[in-house]
Amino acid sequence: MGVYIYRSGDENVFKVGRSTDVDRRVKTHATSNPERLSRFDVIETEYPSQVEKYLKHRLRSNRCTRGEGTEWFEVDPDELAALIEDARNYADEVLPMIVEAKRLSSQACDDRILRPTEDVLETYRSLVDVQERYDTLGFHRDYLKAQVKLVIGTASGIEQVADWKTVVSHTFDTDYFKRERPGLYQAFLRESRCRKFNLL
Repeated sequence: MGVYIYRSGDENVFKVGRSTDVDRRVKTHATSNPERLSRFDVIETEYPSQVEKYLKHRLRSNRCTRGEGTEWFEVDPDELAALIEDARNYADEVLPMIVEAKRLSSQACDDRILRPTEDVLETYRSLVDVQERYDTLGFHRDYLKAQVKLVIGTASGIEQVADWKTVVSHTFDTDYFKRERPGLYQAFLRESRCRKFNLL
């Protein structure tokens, strides 16, 4: 399995995607692409979905608006090469740690409270700093989203900017069911356990 990065002709336009058979996938794309596609790089990984998402999020501001697809990006090749190396590190070093931490989240914890080492305290300080910046960016993101939504008003969106369409969904009214059929609610109630992580 891999994440592929292909170049369109001689331009700085690249396609990012994932496939279990990269060569076959690019042949499929080549038939519908007016420009010749050439392999720029491939990231072999056990986590193709996460790595593809990582790359596309990092390249979001470089999305090419020439076509309808969301897999095309216009970016300097040297900048892209550096980003691909970063994505490889994410695949090889970061994702296995995230997977192991997720596995531990379903394990029962004991009553021990560990004493922090200097390395842990340094990581903690970095995490608090990142969390603060993340929250601040979240507030700013909400402000910018609100600006775009106000421009959209009751329309369905803005071309090549954003969609804001009505989506109909159905949800189960748990509170009503619990109140009206308490015995049946208890009969179908299942216990699940998960460790909750909190910064202090």
